[in-house]
Amino acid sequence: MPELLPCKLPQRLETIFYDAIISSEKSEVEIGFHLCGTSLEDAEPARLCLGEKCFVKITDCAEVGKAHFGSFHTHPDAAIPIEKVPSDTDVDVALERGDRIDCIGFMDGPSVKVLCWCPPVDYEKKLKLSWEYGQWQWDLRVWSRRVEDWNNEYEKYLKAKERYEVVKELPVRPWELHRHLEELKEQEKLLNEWRERLENERKKILREAEELREKALSILEKYADCLCESKI
Repeated sequence: MPELLPCKLPQRLETIFYDAIISSEKSEVEIGFHLCGTSLEDAEPARLCLGEKCFVKITDCAEVGKAHFGSFHTHPDAAIPIEKVPSDTDVDVALERGDRIDCIGFMDGPSVKVLCWCPPVDYEKKLKLSWEYGQWQWDLRVWSRRVEDWNNEYEKYLKAKERYEVVKELPVRPWELHRHLEELKEQEKLLNEWRERLENERKKILREAEELREKALSILEKYADCLCESKI
């Protein structure tokens, strides 16, 4: 994974980003806004946009009397590593809008963090970034289907475990007790093996999520004009 340099953000922007990230985490709603100005030093946020289906518009900067410079949005519930990098939509929209910098904010455990990247000015780099990130998104979709399959299998396991708990408490005739206990023992063994398989698969899925994050960062490092991450 590339070693990320700390972002050099003005204290004023760090405070704005921090407040948005905390609010987003508490409400579990994505928060975004344009950065308007000519540089990070004089950039100020345009109107807030709440929710994944809300899209900020470049014209928002006209409302504060400044030019569009970049954008910021949060990724709430970033316990999964892939939520700590831009999505393919984030990348394509930033390239299309002509952002000079694009930042995402998230919680990394107890830490409040922001990751910023600068969309490349070079046309060839833009094309290659869009293409490779699109390929990364395909890998992400394959991974997402595995997560869905795991969730479905886990639901089956929970229902089987619930049935086992019910059967365990059923009254049994004395002459059937031995067979009942043997059946329970066998069911418990199968449930334990099932749970172990699920746990191993869960760990594998989380490792793959981290690998996907590292791959995304490597693509950005290759083509973006800047890439940084800071705890704020």
